[in-house]
Amino acid sequence: MFARRLDRRMLPAALVAAIAFVLTACGEPTPEDLLNQADQAMRSQDGYEADLLLGRVLETKGLDEALAIEAHMRRAVNAQLFLGDTERARRELEAVLELTPADSDEGMMAALGLADMTMQTSGLASFEAELDQVLTQVEPLSRNALNVSLHRYQMLASTGASPELAAFFPALFAQAVSTESLLPHERRDLALELSRHRAMIADAMGEPDTSIDVFQGFIEAFPDSDAARFMPFEIVTRLRNEGREAEAEELRESAFAQLGTALTAAETSAEQATVGYSVADAYLMLGDMESASAEYSRLFDTYLDYHNRPRAMLGWAATVAGAGSLEAARSLAARAALEYPGTQIHQVADGLIAQIEGDIAARDATPEAETNPDAMSESATDEMATASEPSSP
Repeated sequence: MFARRLDRRMLPAALVAAIAFVLTACGEPTPEDLLNQADQAMRSQDGYEADLLLGRVLETKGLDEALAIEAHMRRAVNAQLFLGDTERARRELEAVLELTPADSDEGMMAALGLADMTMQTSGLASFEAELDQVLTQVEPLSRNALNVSLHRYQMLASTGASPELAAFFPALFAQAVSTESLLPHERRDLALELSRHRAMIADAMGEPDTSIDVFQGFIEAFPDSDAARFMPFEIVTRLRNEGREAEAEELRESAFAQLGTALTAAETSAEQATVGYSVADAYLMLGDMESASAEYSRLFDTYLDYHNRPRAMLGWAATVAGAGSLEAARSLAARAALEYPGTQIHQVADGLIAQIEGDIAARDATPEAETNPDAMSESATDEMATASEPSSP
């Protein structure tokens, strides 16, 4: 009855009051709530809903700067991935850089994202020019300066810009080695990753001398690392492929002599096992399956608590397979999978088992291969090429 007596002109005001009461009772969504809702919309690939929600975040009065940066970053990603609006994404990243410098983590992400968009619209030269501009805004020899250089290298590699990549790599390697904000092991690991990647590209391009130079550069920079003790054998394989047998043999002898010296100097069982593992890897790299198998077997039996013992088991299995004893190799790999469930070792073991079973099937289909171990597939040893690579402590 009371409602009927309300003046019709009062209804809009009453409705507004009711809405206000509901919002007050339930609570306005916070910027954090809206960000979470935007995330859910993006996961559902609803770009328009996500954009609206992020816009509401940015309209919040007195919005915390960190939340504003986060909203702009997410809006840029949403615009690029789900709205297909590169210009909109660019404006959002530029907004980030108005709130935080390029030398901050968020600013660096925004600056690199802008450079990527420039690559898409204007090409490599403009991309590199924009990165050069970013470098003027960060501290030299800082982690962010290195991030800019790594981003340039990754783009050159992904676009197949081989001449530019070849010209840029020496400066990048020197920067990785000398970046003071990285810990020594971080510098070594990054330099190793870059060296292996550069060598892989050089090998694919038929440039073994470049690979050799890259490996020699790493050895000079980190002479006491496990990788530096192993790399000479990688150089040996390339020298052999080039028909440079005399150089290969000289380097092989000196590299094994260096490992012998390291083994003598090793004071703990862990250090001895690490050097022994490098010896086994070297034999595997050089194709000496008998010696590699003996060394992996010795490591497996001697160093029961060594952290690389499961890898020794897989190396042993690979060399046994390479020698033609496929059933025995399969048993060894199966044991590794059984003893280390849910680990990378298990995954590598499964892959090795699959390849060995493929070799068994091929052998059984071609009876004459049973008496010719050299005819066996090299897939099993290929599977171990990465798994058995020495890791620096």
